[in-house]
Amino acid sequence: MKKLFATLALSGVLLSAVFTPNAIAGKPSGESVVLGEYKTPTYSDAKVDFIDSKLVGTTRFSSGIVVDATYAEEYSHSTYSFVSKSITGYDTKPLINNVFLRSLAPGITIEYTTTQSNTGSVSIGASVEASAASVVKYHFTGNYTGSWTSGTGVKYTLSAPSNCGCNSYNFYTATGFDTFSTTLKKYDVYNVYSNGIKTGTVTYSSGNINVNNVYVPKQVQYGQKANY
Repeated sequence: MKKLFATLALSGVLLSAVFTPNAIAGKPSGESVVLGEYKTPTYSDAKVDFIDSKLVGTTRFSSGIVVDATYAEEYSHSTYSFVSKSITGYDTKPLINNVFLRSLAPGITIEYTTTQSNTGSVSIGASVEASAASVVKYHFTGNYTGSWTSGTGVKYTLSAPSNCGCNSYNFYTATGFDTFSTTLKKYDVYNVYSNGIKTGTVTYSSGNINVNNVYVPKQVQYGQKANY
């Protein structure tokens, strides 16, 4: 299989590589080469407060506390906080929202600043409670719905390979997806009462949960030779 040379400058960083043409699911028909990817920043402080119905109305006492009528801890709420993630698959869904950028003659290189953006959303292919899903979506997108829009005004160096054996070389951007597994920690918060007066809160860690099969959108740039 013939190899094509392509160059992409993304956010001021010049990337040069030799790419082997490969089929890309969800793209316009024809032989294509992935040129680069753009992923939005993540938010490690993602967390959500919620009410755990199983704990409503419960009380507990800290280790070492003398239990008497003057002291009590009563359930207030729980929190899921983001802990970690690991990628489990690349390009695990077909590309969507394919947007044409430019068409160049073989051997031509230009600098191009895109005004197009791609959209998508985080989805979870497993059963998970809504509060945990919200934490995961916020971590990857900065919002609790999981909606995502790629940046505009990104400057590329588009370089059509001179040896492509084509009349022109088309450049596209699209939304792709990678799959992640994530880990969250659950905390339970109790109000502290002394002589019937609230004096503060105490927080207990109640373990981790895993949220798997998380499909996360990204912007993909690719090139495709054309004859017309």
